[in-house]
Amino acid sequence: MPTGLDGAKLRHMMDGYDMNGWGSAMMLVWLLIGIGVLGIVVWFATRWRGGSPPAPTSAPSTKPAQDLLDDRFALGEIDVDEYQRRRDALERGNRERAST
Repeated sequence: MPTGLDGAKLRHMMDGYDMNGWGSAMMLVWLLIGIGVLGIVVWFATRWRGGSPPAPTSAPSTKPAQDLLDDRFALGEIDVDEYQRRRDALERGNRERAST
């Protein structure tokens, strides 16, 4: 599809300047700078609004629930009644899972 503009006419329209690919390189550089600035703005906006959850302070435990209950009782965090109530609940849950 001819447009009537060849390379010589186009260079004449640009007062004889031919960028030899530098125009494309500069467009790419400014595009990357713009994307970087936009990324920084989005990052600050999410941090300012509290968008990302705080990092966990400790890894989740992989110990069985009964062992955790025993540890809490041994450390005095729960009393005898609470220990027995929770132990019974754990045993009921284990029996229900085993029967299904």
